[in-house]
Amino acid sequence: MRRIRLETENLWCRWVLLAVCLVISGAAGADGAGDAAAETSMQARSGVFSGLGELALSRDFPDEAVWLELAGGGQALGLFRPATREPALGALVLLGNVGETAASGLAGVLAGQLAKRGWATMALGLEAPSPSLQRLLGRTPEPVSESDNSAGDTLPVVMEGAKLDDAGQEEAYRERVREILLAALSELTGRGFERPVLLGVGYACDHLAFWPENAGSAQALIWVSPAFYPRTRGGLKAWLEALTGMTILELSATASGNRGYWPGAATYSYQTITITQPPTAADGGMIAGRIHSWLKSR
Repeated sequence: MRRIRLETENLWCRWVLLAVCLVISGAAGADGAGDAAAETSMQARSGVFSGLGELALSRDFPDEAVWLELAGGGQALGLFRPATREPALGALVLLGNVGETAASGLAGVLAGQLAKRGWATMALGLEAPSPSLQRLLGRTPEPVSESDNSAGDTLPVVMEGAKLDDAGQEEAYRERVREILLAALSELTGRGFERPVLLGVGYACDHLAFWPENAGSAQALIWVSPAFYPRTRGGLKAWLEALTGMTILELSATASGNRGYWPGAATYSYQTITITQPPTAADGGMIAGRIHSWLKSR
């Protein structure tokens, strides 16, 4: 009888332990679901662009995270690093290569390396375009003949809806990137930095092309291993040769870079640098040193 009673008590204890575990597991799952729902709700309410994991980045870098208010509505995350020496030599806005966050890739490393050299930095991520938009951006623009343009001002009205949708999709993508850059520049000028420098890596340089000399208070552009979509490349030479006040530095691993495309641009300078192609985070120290020297010599 004693043996039966002990076995019964052990069986009852196991059931109680199992029930407790189930309750704890259910509570944890509910908390996790609640956190996910709260995060989704936060994104929906604030208009946060979360394709680059910005909410997670803001938690990982709470001392650097800055939510930038965009002119078109919503927010974007920037990671601000003050210069490690005072007074700061100046400030830069760094736009990472396509698909990279404000903390990853070369731009994320450059932010820290330049801050150590006396420059305040605001690092930004660059959302990758959708596959359909990527195909659109990669197309070579077709020349418009006189016969194609015979409709004059009525041409946009009779264009196929799909083409209008493509154009609108590209413009929306580019406009958001411009708004993020302008918001970052505004944030830095609000912190007392006059005419910050804009720096792009890879395809981020495409979004710095045709930057107006009087917009966003940028005093210089830096292209690191620049890559341009065909539509952009076609107009770069004329734009560069028309610049009068804004200077541009290109750092590239190739011997020729883009010099052959716009040899007459007085405000454009090119430097060959021994880095991998495309550049990686391991190249950050060397690139930061070259940028630091160029900025100080201006």
